[in-house]
Amino acid sequence: MLLAVDAGATKTEALVYDGSISGLGVSGSGNHNAVGPEAAEIHVAAAIRGALEMAGCTWNDVTSAYYGFAGVDAPGRSRKVVDEIIGRLHGAGSKKLYNDGVAAYYLSALGRDGVVAAAGTGSVVHARNGEREARAGGWGWFVGDEGSAFWIGRAALNAATLAFDGRGSETALVSAIEGRMGEQFTDAVSRFQGFPSVCSVASLAPLVTASAASGDAVSASICRQAGSALASGVRAAARAVGLEGDFTIGAVGGVFRGGAVITDSFTGSLKDMGGTFAPVYFGSHVVAGAVLMYLEDKGTEISRGLAAGLVAQIDALTGKIGRDARRRYLFLP
Repeated sequence: MLLAVDAGATKTEALVYDGSISGLGVSGSGNHNAVGPEAAEIHVAAAIRGALEMAGCTWNDVTSAYYGFAGVDAPGRSRKVVDEIIGRLHGAGSKKLYNDGVAAYYLSALGRDGVVAAAGTGSVVHARNGEREARAGGWGWFVGDEGSAFWIGRAALNAATLAFDGRGSETALVSAIEGRMGEQFTDAVSRFQGFPSVCSVASLAPLVTASAASGDAVSASICRQAGSALASGVRAAARAVGLEGDFTIGAVGGVFRGGAVITDSFTGSLKDMGGTFAPVYFGSHVVAGAVLMYLEDKGTEISRGLAAGLVAQIDALTGKIGRDARRRYLFLP
């Protein structure tokens, strides 16, 4: 039986798989760079507990555990911190640790030659061509993560403050941010300034995509820039591994829930690359990539139909998760 964990910057999701997905658990950020090691460990433990309880099993039933952690290969002590967290939580069976973007890659490209942009709270692009692998982006919110939900939220705050001052174009983002925060614009911005949170800034991204879809020019511009930035990462990673001919181009993550206001500029910027675009998957689906990795390691040939079946199982099980957790971590009703 497999226990798979996707510990990202916005949420941690865990599932139990034994021929089918029987348990699903979600909790807060598992990225220690975003929330600190103690909080990350608490969130990962809660997601694992939720998945095991829904499946009606315990750690004693687990034969393999696959852990995808955001930021695990960041410079410094990041790997050591994650190893320590897993060391305290891992209960039984073999274990495998990797960057969470690898699971997104497997879900979208099925482990074959391709390049996949993963854009949630942060962003990273993974590419593979035979034995050659490369990554673009994933440098974190302070210096990078272009096209991510945080990047979009920060751009929205900047554009809204310029509009509020009369230094920039008028935008619906001012009133949208007031509505989201439930207070006057200046008080809302002060809240972000006084207690900045990567996840809280990232939570503004749906406001931007919704405003763009409603015709707000400033929001539309931010979304186009986000899509183009992600496409730039795709080009860089594909170039690094020499991709050409028959390969997959994928898009995974919550940012792509924004729909055409994001995907049009993303795909439009990549039409001349060749390759085939895979279906778009969302952040709640990424953990299915771990199941595909596990099955491939066991010698099973993975396919688009298999991936679609796993995604459908995840979507069905989200209905068993509490409403507050669905809204808070998966951005679902």
